[in-house]
Amino acid sequence: MATFATMLTRLMPGRAEAAAHARSQRRNETYRLRTWPNEDLLFPVKPIDNSRVSPKADRKDRSQSWKVMFGFTGAAALLIAVLLPSAYSLMAGYKLQELKKRNDQLRAESAMLDVEIARHTSPANLEQFASSGKMEAPNTKKLVYLQPQESVAMTIERK
Repeated sequence: MATFATMLTRLMPGRAEAAAHARSQRRNETYRLRTWPNEDLLFPVKPIDNSRVSPKADRKDRSQSWKVMFGFTGAAALLIAVLLPSAYSLMAGYKLQELKKRNDQLRAESAMLDVEIARHTSPANLEQFASSGKMEAPNTKKLVYLQPQESVAMTIERK
């Protein structure tokens, strides 16, 4: 096998003698490292094109893929089934606290409305409203008396 250095020595014969003389001088140097074993070997690299090669289908590999996929799906379903009750109870706790707060708000609002009704229906307030002229005393033409047709009290009285 030829290397680039040997091809140059063939093209330039005078250079080969100078290189041999330089090599002889170098051998006398004590600090020079030894050569590596098989340093002069050259391994050519051949390009390989695998673009037209297609792998043969492996049935074991395909079944293994399905097993792994179903395994992960089953594990995810199991994890969801285990965590779902605790998540549901957590959400129910949040909803319960929200309803308690809403109940307290409604009770406070109801108490305020009770105070408002008591203030409006107080005798002093009714007197003031009646004396302002907005209310009239009903006359006999405006009064209507209702008699129940078939009530329980009437049937007991008749017997």
